Amino acid sequence: MTDEERAAKQAAVRARIAQKRAEVEEKDRQDAVLKEKIRRKEGQSLADYRDQKQQDDMKIMAEERRQKKLEDERSRKQVLAQIKKDREAKAAERRSEPIPAAATAPPVSTIPAAPQKNYDECRLQLRLPSGQPLVNSFKAEYFFFFFFFFFCCFRQK
Repeated sequence: MTDEERAAKQAAVRARIAQKRAEVEEKDRQDAVLKEKIRRKEGQSLADYRDQKQQDDMKIMAEERRQKKLEDERSRKQVLAQIKKDREAKAAERRSEPIPAAATAPPVSTIPAAPQKNYDECRLQLRLPSGQPLVNSFKAEYFFFFFFFFFCCFRQK
């Protein structure tokens, strides 16, 4: 083979390789586009499913609220009917029995007022880091210094 034939053959092989490479790249690009379409379609169907589920949940919640409202209205009507019956019964009772005069007067309070307390002592309880409680009573006229002094003296022991 001559150099010209060899060069022509190499050029033909390079052209075929370039053509194959272009075909593979085109096929990869088409596959990527197809995969992207499929991914978008799945995402859209998932979004549609979520929307449908949310709408179904909203319908269920609305129906529950409606049922609760009806139930509340029924119970309200029952309570009002019972109140009306009670009022009628009391009115009938009042018409049939005379009201004694003593019953209409408000009762007089016979409970004496509580005596005023005199707080002249203070009880202080502290818990030491060892867990031991420190309790002492002080007169009301003592200043805070006495509390501090007591605590410091006990702590030194």
